[in-house]
Amino acid sequence: MIRVRGGAWLLLVAACGGASPTPPPATGAVAPAKRGEPSAREMKLDLVQVERGVRVRVEATGSAGDVHAWQLGDDLASRIDVLDANDRPLAFRRQGQRLEITASATTVVLRYEILAKPGAPPAGDEDARSTMIDEQRFRGVGDKILALPEAFEKVAVPIAFTQSSLPTGRIAASSFGTGRDHVTQRLELPGRSLRRSVFLFGPGGRAELDAPEGHDESAWLGYTAFDSRSVSAEIAGFRGVLHEYFKDIELAPATLFFSVDARPRGGYRVARAHSGVLVVLSGLDPFDAGLRLAVAHELVHAWIGERTWVGDATPGKEIESLWFQEGVARWVAREQLARVGLLSFDEHAAELNRLLAIVTASRHALRSNAELLVDAQASGVVPLLVARGALFATAVDARIRERSRGARSFDDVIRALSRLADETHAPLPEATFFEVLGHEIDAAQVREDFDDYVITGRKKRVPDAALGPCFETLETTYETYAAGFDVAASRDAHAIRNVDPKGPAAAAGLRNGDVLDRMEVPDRVDRMVKIEVTREGKPIVVTYRPVHGARRGQGFRRKASLTEEACRKLALRK
Repeated sequence: MIRVRGGAWLLLVAACGGASPTPPPATGAVAPAKRGEPSAREMKLDLVQVERGVRVRVEATGSAGDVHAWQLGDDLASRIDVLDANDRPLAFRRQGQRLEITASATTVVLRYEILAKPGAPPAGDEDARSTMIDEQRFRGVGDKILALPEAFEKVAVPIAFTQSSLPTGRIAASSFGTGRDHVTQRLELPGRSLRRSVFLFGPGGRAELDAPEGHDESAWLGYTAFDSRSVSAEIAGFRGVLHEYFKDIELAPATLFFSVDARPRGGYRVARAHSGVLVVLSGLDPFDAGLRLAVAHELVHAWIGERTWVGDATPGKEIESLWFQEGVARWVAREQLARVGLLSFDEHAAELNRLLAIVTASRHALRSNAELLVDAQASGVVPLLVARGALFATAVDARIRERSRGARSFDDVIRALSRLADETHAPLPEATFFEVLGHEIDAAQVREDFDDYVITGRKKRVPDAALGPCFETLETTYETYAAGFDVAASRDAHAIRNVDPKGPAAAAGLRNGDVLDRMEVPDRVDRMVKIEVTREGKPIVVTYRPVHGARRGQGFRRKASLTEEACRKLALRK
């Protein structure tokens, strides 16, 4: 039950015992517990907004073993009290984000606060899962703010939520619903799905959309530059398109969140949450092709990456499968948006050019996949891995269409893999992927393409006919991205580190040792870097484009002789 009065949320969760099948990586979905089984565990969560943050109360009941070990959220929790059912203190020890109860108890209560950091600047280039706290608004994701018993991580959890009346113009929303004065959903989830859940409170709005394909809800915290209602409807409609694409039997309810903060225009972040998508953006960001693609990409993860996983699913090795989970998902998002007219033909070409720019101009472009995986935390590595996978999908799709004269496509491979994953409820080995793909084109060609695009990355072109008859190729120049200093090390040290003396940051006047006050460092060459530092007691603002050199490569554009309308007619005839 969620009740919101005066900025308080009360969340009541009853958890049912019993093991559940191991889900594919990143799903958080498990088979529900059987109805009528006795409740071996239960949990209550109480979130209350306070002056400088949020107060959290978590009460868990089960066997002593169930409630012995806890995992705290990533955000720093202060003033942790550990109590029994009668509010008597319990002995415990804490090591990092893990907490162990040293006394024997079947009910354990954790009380703690997550406070806004004194002097912390408003959200800038933080990812979508960063916690936002101010006088009126709260945004939090479970893995940042919730403490949960480790034994509850994989246990199916029946949850009931309600929301009480709020002042006009304010919303309370979560991954489980956005409605007021009614029970929004009854769900069964493991604790790891709670960790992927979103919680919002503050001024904003909400919408519900029902269609034969499914139920969608949306909530927006703050006010966007676009009509959130119409965009919510568009995204719900596209989710229906994906439902049709994957030949799904049932489309589960989903929730979309827009959260506005002080980040710069163009600094938006989009993340997959439990049964939905979280979009964190500035109040100036339009819902343009880039943002539309980013949201569509995360929507595809409901199928690719959650229900269908290709490759090694061992914890810690997930990055080895980014070419499929992220790269192929990006290809599906691009192609399906274009198919239903949500990407123009020019925008379609621009997205492919963006991928070609990454593999051509990246400072890691000459490194093999194996080398990249060793250095996966380095700036630019993950976008390159994703781009290689998306270009591989683009090339293979073109080959299948050419061989079948348009009767077949890579879409047929994706749907076949999706069916296999639904049957096995387990990650699919790469051998299965190649076997299915081998039914469409020559197996030797498949292996050669995979080696060229994904393993070595030496191929930085796709077939000229990859986008169809409306497009032509050209040789173009791609600027090389470079921040010019070590962004991660500087953020950690609160001071500028490792400035490249020949890079754009040095040319703009940034120096090693400058005290970092605030920075906006986009990962695109068409956005300005803005860094605020203090040097010798004086505030200094440094701005520049993160560009260092350029390289030539393949590009695509719509044929000048064909209008958008003419291209649509050609596409319809295919």
